[in-house]
Amino acid sequence: MKKNNFTNEQMKDILELYNSGNSIYAISKLYNVTHKVINRIIIENNLIKRDGRKKHFYNQTIFNNIDSPEKAYWLGFILADGYINEKKAFMRIKLQECDKNHLDKFVKFIDGDKGMIKYETHNITYNKQYYVEVNGREFIKSLNNHNIRQGKSSKEHIAKIPFEYRKDYIRGLFDGDGHIEEKRIDLVGSQEVLEYVQRYLKETCDIHVNRILEHCNTKRIYIGFNRYKVLKHLYYDECISLDRKYKTVKLLLQVAMLKSGKIGSDSLNI
Repeated sequence: MKKNNFTNEQMKDILELYNSGNSIYAISKLYNVTHKVINRIIIENNLIKRDGRKKHFYNQTIFNNIDSPEKAYWLGFILADGYINEKKAFMRIKLQECDKNHLDKFVKFIDGDKGMIKYETHNITYNKQYYVEVNGREFIKSLNNHNIRQGKSSKEHIAKIPFEYRKDYIRGLFDGDGHIEEKRIDLVGSQEVLEYVQRYLKETCDIHVNRILEHCNTKRIYIGFNRYKVLKHLYYDECISLDRKYKTVKLLLQVAMLKSGKIGSDSLNI
């Protein structure tokens, strides 16, 4: 439906929906048009745009339902590596320059535009740090509903994720707060997060991670002997992930198979 095809009644409904607090994106989905069409209608009718800081459009309701591997992954990644300001209603993900393309993936995922990606210079190292800042109370509320809150460091709480997407959620945690090397992998997080990962690995991969260790102001688990089994399960082919870690995992698995003589094997017991 194009803008010129709206009836007077539909135009009235669109303006009333916006005035009652509905987002431009939500209205555009309701009428099966782009957000630019709704935005133009609002401007032409001299309505005041809400949230003056919001300069980009995106899908504010993307996390309302976790019904895909991508949604579960990004929810885990935001829990591990995102920052939320609930009062000002924004979420920020900041990454080093070599991981900038991961922000490209996120912006595409939320139906945003590349103009959302900005950078700043670190005041000590002078290295560029790229970030995406997403503004919107509806978006922040959806994150809150999945137990992502402001000031979450060392106090992270797990979301209710459908079982078939939990490995994607956990991979998001590892991409944000995990460390992968040849002899071991580890994950930093709250007691609740690490116990969740422990239970999942036991139920799914028959791996026992018995100890949760104190680490500065938070906690950490290490996986040594069964690390390849865990990595092969979490980082499956063509999964959404941080490219740098995905490449590391695939290289480690390839080297392990070469050493074991199991080239081409689907066995997890490398």
